[in-house]
Amino acid sequence: MEEAGRVYDRFNEEVGQTLCAEIHKKRFGKVYHLNVPEERTAFHDAGGHSKTGCPQVCGIAARIAAEVLLDNPHAQHGHNEA
Repeated sequence: MEEAGRVYDRFNEEVGQTLCAEIHKKRFGKVYHLNVPEERTAFHDAGGHSKTGCPQVCGIAARIAAEVLLDNPHAQHGHNEA
C-alpha cells in the first residue's frame, strides 16, 4: 500500500486536487454534475474531454502510477516487502 500513497501524494502535488469535482473547479472554474445531461454537454463544450481536460488528468495519473511501480521492482512482480 505504500505505492498507493506515493501515487496519491504525487498526483495531488502535480494536479492540485484528487477529487474530480475539485479538479473541475480548478481547471474549468466550476463543478459539473455529469449525471445532468445539460451539465454533461456544458462540460464537454468547456473542453472536459479535450486533450487538456480529463484525458490529460488521467494521463498524469497513469504516468505517476507507472513511475512509482517502476521504482519498486517488487511491485512489478506482484511481491510486496513485508
